[in-house]
Amino acid sequence: MPNHDKLHTWWWGDRGPANAAPLTIGQLITTLQSALDTGVIAGISPAGWNYAVLKFLIEKCMLPERLRAVLIANANPKAGNYGIWRKHLKVQVTVKPHNSLRTNCTTPSNSLSISSMVNENTLKELIAKLQKIIVHDRMKKGSVEDVIKVLSDLGYQYDYKKFPTLKSTENFVDTSSETPQNLAEALLWKLGKWQSYKDFVANYTNDDSKPTKKNVVFFAFARHLKNKKSPIYDQHAIRALWAICGKLTATEKKKCKTLLFDGKGKWKQVGSGSVTIDCYELFVRHVNDLLSRDEEVSRDVLDRLFMPLGQAIKKSTASYDEFHQLCGWPIDG
Repeated sequence: MPNHDKLHTWWWGDRGPANAAPLTIGQLITTLQSALDTGVIAGISPAGWNYAVLKFLIEKCMLPERLRAVLIANANPKAGNYGIWRKHLKVQVTVKPHNSLRTNCTTPSNSLSISSMVNENTLKELIAKLQKIIVHDRMKKGSVEDVIKVLSDLGYQYDYKKFPTLKSTENFVDTSSETPQNLAEALLWKLGKWQSYKDFVANYTNDDSKPTKKNVVFFAFARHLKNKKSPIYDQHAIRALWAICGKLTATEKKKCKTLLFDGKGKWKQVGSGSVTIDCYELFVRHVNDLLSRDEEVSRDVLDRLFMPLGQAIKKSTASYDEFHQLCGWPIDG
């Protein structure tokens, strides 16, 4: 058994789920070193320690993608620096679950942490699958529906109770006036959304209306109601597209980052900033490209994919680095 596999097997074999919590590389290595020094872990020589740890971090841990790239670059036998990990002791990582624990671990107090880790791995696999499908122009309804089903099994699904199917929306008629004329309008008035409603009506009825930086999501929805060929757009949709569509240019990716992340690399509550309109336009462009590849993949199918996928990504990652790693992008991705 390779040395890094020995470390991984011991890590889960002795205390199992107790080791699912995130910790720094320094804390991780201190624990492993102690087990080695006391003879609990055997067969790893001092000369092979740095390389064993390096491989353990690369293959058995979830860590920032930029750091992963650095470690991989230094695993080269000819020009590598096996001890490079010593410069990153404060970086937080999580040890991946051992294969045997994916189905056999049922300790109640720790089942949630194990489940969340397995779910994140599954989400990463789903994103990789969609990326591959798009790159190779194999966007098929069946493959997309398969992903939607797995997302549903993970607890992320289109909520039809909250968002029932929209019917004949292209036939809506503007009956609004200066004051509410029905219960729905009265509720919007009470919620302080009367002017937003009036603006929304204008975007629906006026084919020449343009989005603003602050109303682009509702503008897009009004356009969708008027013409189903216009996609539904929001933060979850653009986040999902960004994650799976390798055809975005570097400039477009940068705009997505500006829209969705704050200056500290954390997710914004909602998309905002100077690029809101640009991101909507690039979203429409790439969605139309995806739809052109297979007639069976409809906007409804993509909507049922984008909403839960975008929600799952946001809930599973707290920072740009974690999102970057989840998407499996290279260091300059």
